[in-house]
Amino acid sequence: MKFIIQKKNKRFLLLVLCLAIVVIGLQIYTSVTSPGTVVNETVLFEYSFQPSLNYQVNIHENDVYEGTVMEEDLTYSKRILDNIVANYAVSYKASKSVALNIDYQIVAVVNGYQGGEDKNILWSKEFPLTDKKVIEIESDSWNAEETVSFTLDDYDAFANRANEITGIKVSNEVVIEMRGNIVANTPEEVKTVPINTNLSIPLLEDVFKINKSNIELVNDSIVDSKRIPAPLNQTKILLFSILLTLCLVGVIILLFFSKEPSPLESVRRKSKGVIKNYGSRIVALKNMPKFDYRQIYKVDSIKDLIKISDEIEKPIIYESDTEDVIKNHELYLIDEDKLYIWEII
Repeated sequence: MKFIIQKKNKRFLLLVLCLAIVVIGLQIYTSVTSPGTVVNETVLFEYSFQPSLNYQVNIHENDVYEGTVMEEDLTYSKRILDNIVANYAVSYKASKSVALNIDYQIVAVVNGYQGGEDKNILWSKEFPLTDKKVIEIESDSWNAEETVSFTLDDYDAFANRANEITGIKVSNEVVIEMRGNIVANTPEEVKTVPINTNLSIPLLEDVFKINKSNIELVNDSIVDSKRIPAPLNQTKILLFSILLTLCLVGVIILLFFSKEPSPLESVRRKSKGVIKNYGSRIVALKNMPKFDYRQIYKVDSIKDLIKISDEIEKPIIYESDTEDVIKNHELYLIDEDKLYIWEII
């Protein structure tokens, strides 16, 4: 059994489906033959470096503080200061054993600077606190720990003398820094990790606080990146295949299971459309009255017939028919001995 579809609608649907088949087919072809590329990353070498720094402030016995040891992150008085003990530690861990060249030393650096957080250092003087150590090993890990004890009197004296010599009005600080490098000689490249953990203390002040810097965990790696063909997008191909199948089925149905309406069916469809659109302006009669009309006019459209109906104030009529909906497919307008006819064709 074939369903009925207008010729122009059938052509339009066939055109849309054919275009869709071409577009979807190209998408499937492109997805299969040119899936694109993805970046494949392989970690060849990776490491973690964790510096740490702890200190304690030792003070002289006094009537204000209990004990002679003050913990970190407090405010300290230089009048009762005995010494400061700083413990530096570093831990290096790599993914595989490589040749490591390591050097480090703890130094005290007295700075004269201007400005706030963005310091403009005008002069600087270094004082070694430990000998420089050089280590060459082949390993996947290395750990070190160094402890230094120092006072501030000598650094205060040097800062005061330097300010008198230069005549520059500056702020002063001493930075106790563990500095050096860990150089990993991998087959791929040389990876260098700087060691620069430090604490800074203001000089020429009666009270002071101690700030620690560069104690964050560092992770890094050597990655080999290559572009490789991307795997087929199975979901995308399946979706397009389903759409392509539906379009092909639609074309087959339109070509072999549909038919264009006959002339009579087309007129019947138009008649139903007239009643639907203009039902409030037309009247159905079971039988047309028989008159001898002196003049018979055929109008060009339903709109023309409605205009005449409005002018003469007469209803538009038709004879109902169970098969053709509108008998003879004609609408009438009677004006005494005149008859206006519009044929639905």
